[in-house]
Amino acid sequence: MFHSIPPIVKAIMPSALVVLVCLSLAVVVPIDWISHQTLTAIVFVALIVLGLLSLRFKFTEIFFASLIMTLVCWLYAIFDAPNAQRFQLYFLFQVTSVTVPIGLLWASFGHRLSLRSPKLLPFYWFILAQLLTLPILFNGFWGYLPPETHHSLLLWLGGVISGDFLLGPDIASHNAFSGLATMLAFAVMFYQFVKQQRPEQVLLLGLLFSFYLITLSPENRHLVMFLLVAASSIIALGLTQAIHRLAFFDELTNVPSRRSLDYDMRSLTAPYAIGVLDIDHFKRLNDTYGHDVGDQVLKMVAKKLTMLGAAASVYRYGGEEFVILFQGKNKTWASYFAEALRGEIANSDFVIRSSHRPESVSEEKQHQLRQLNQRTHKSVQVTVSIGLADDGDAAHPLDVQKRADEQLYKAKEQGRNCTVIAP
Repeated sequence: MFHSIPPIVKAIMPSALVVLVCLSLAVVVPIDWISHQTLTAIVFVALIVLGLLSLRFKFTEIFFASLIMTLVCWLYAIFDAPNAQRFQLYFLFQVTSVTVPIGLLWASFGHRLSLRSPKLLPFYWFILAQLLTLPILFNGFWGYLPPETHHSLLLWLGGVISGDFLLGPDIASHNAFSGLATMLAFAVMFYQFVKQQRPEQVLLLGLLFSFYLITLSPENRHLVMFLLVAASSIIALGLTQAIHRLAFFDELTNVPSRRSLDYDMRSLTAPYAIGVLDIDHFKRLNDTYGHDVGDQVLKMVAKKLTMLGAAASVYRYGGEEFVILFQGKNKTWASYFAEALRGEIANSDFVIRSSHRPESVSEEKQHQLRQLNQRTHKSVQVTVSIGLADDGDAAHPLDVQKRADEQLYKAKEQGRNCTVIAP
């Protein structure tokens, strides 16, 4: 039943559940159970730790998200100060309700960028400017501004940022620019997620939604604190998913890696079959057309392999070699799938595309690009050889894999582009 849920819904569910749980806790947990200052300090430390971990693993988007939410936590600690005046809170809220969605949107473009990239300098200045100016303005230049001037300045700045020059009955009233920034950020990030479906994008969407809920009721300190807990939990969840993907998935082909195969082999129970697949003449292809084309071939073969769906689990074993696990099936049954897969790959013309071709385009655009490439670029035939064995050929899964590997070598000896089953 879980397999019938669309992938997008599956990806969003954990973050949505985190927000729902934290909202429930905000209702159930008594206000005096824990002080706001203590909870803020815990969230603040957690966000710093998560930021350092994301920095260690070079997850740029998650690091930026942690940085932004750490800033928000710090500013709302100021917001929660007992001596804060209403006009100060109005100014702080109006600024953050615009800058946070913009910051999260900016962070969504940090994928694959080094933290030292010159392209990220504007973002660093954006964060630094808030760190330097907001506390100074909030405190009236450390008390040097006369109270009347300080009051008028913050009301004017808050009105400019919000699009409303009057202090409404609520701190959150009439911030048109905040709504515009939030809608823009959500639209762009959701589009990026639909096209690429990376866990970091779900994280940013979850943070944007959590912060939006904060802007709806900024004076409810109890609710705000639990929403900040939700934000830190979403970052922790996203970081865990990213580290898991780094450890267990092959980044190039987007299929599980050898480490994932090693873990899954431990839980294999009879009956099962194992296939070992190798791309024919891959070294010659690399030497002739370059490693970029080799990478394209690996991606194409991996995409074809994932068409097996629930019938089998696919892993990139290393280089041009893939392993296929058929749980609950024998080698005869698996051979039908293997042969269909081999034929599908052999009958697909692989057109060498430009290195500038985008990875994520619509189906119609892909068809147009294929037609253009067929007219202007050279196509090559890609074939694979497959060896198959099952639990009847050996007692241990590793031995079954070795038997399948032996059949792969026989397939190579028989001229390649064929499937050989262990006798």
